[in-house]
Amino acid sequence: MPDYEKTKMVLGDIWHIVLLIVLVGIVLAVITWVGLIRCNSLPGWCEVYDPIYLSITGKREVLIVHGDDGIGDPQLLAAKLRDPKLVGIVADITHISRIRQGNLQSYDLVIVEKAKTMSTEQLKYFIDFVDAGGKLVWTGDAGTKLSSDDELLFKDDLDVNAAHNALGPWARKQGKNTVRFDSVISVQYKGSYCEIKGCSGEIPIGLLQPETTGNHQLIYGMAENQQLYAGTYLGQDSVARQLDFAIVEEPESIGSKRILTLDYATQFKDKNGKELGRYFPIIVTGGLGEKVAYFAQPPELFLGTYWNYETGKNEIGPMNLLIANLYKFYRK
Repeated sequence: MPDYEKTKMVLGDIWHIVLLIVLVGIVLAVITWVGLIRCNSLPGWCEVYDPIYLSITGKREVLIVHGDDGIGDPQLLAAKLRDPKLVGIVADITHISRIRQGNLQSYDLVIVEKAKTMSTEQLKYFIDFVDAGGKLVWTGDAGTKLSSDDELLFKDDLDVNAAHNALGPWARKQGKNTVRFDSVISVQYKGSYCEIKGCSGEIPIGLLQPETTGNHQLIYGMAENQQLYAGTYLGQDSVARQLDFAIVEEPESIGSKRILTLDYATQFKDKNGKELGRYFPIIVTGGLGEKVAYFAQPPELFLGTYWNYETGKNEIGPMNLLIANLYKFYRK
């Protein structure tokens, strides 16, 4: 065989190999974008995927949205995300009043906390963000207090034969249209622990139970027999913070994945003495590729028990691994 024909065959083989690599890359990029795999599932893939994603979408990484009331400490969350020992990124932070649909679409991940009062129109911005493929972390009691002129959705709005009972503050109506944010985050709100029971001091409420395997990336590395705390906690920065969490339930009709559960050890009763149950969702994910997560307590407020080798004692401190895990899990 002449040398030029051999060279032609070799070049043809190289072209086929290059074409195959490109096709594999395209397939990987698509299934990463839709959330079927994480870029950090494959060694070195994030280094390839991230620049491509950023150049195509122009999206920034993380936006923290907050209001004036409710559970959470957005400034503390932003500080923990900046900590190079945890994540090492600078998240943008903005007030809920400044949010419009276009603002959200500029980000890959949006975290919402300390935003109890929220209009139905604002809730719709986040629904549209998720529908467009955005990743959303909702926390605590965000969006559970209606603005003036907002309307709750009642069961008999959906079924004339049903009782006139509200579905909860995340289920709204706007004229003839329903706004089902509860379906987006896969839970329905019953109240906050401190509003129902009252909080004073640093109180262990009950045991945190991981999902069956305990290997989900959002809670990976969490020690066994950790407690959920409520009340007032004096942080390492000498700032007193109110620890609270939301009591929520997962409707059977809404598909979701329970990641972390609170075992209250006895029946929990609301202000009217109604029993709400013993086990409550603390972290829940939903949507294609688990692109939506709900934290009943904002991640920066979780406490854990650790062995202090200097003092030789078990001590209570921030459970920072949840923040590091959160970023890793929702990294593009």
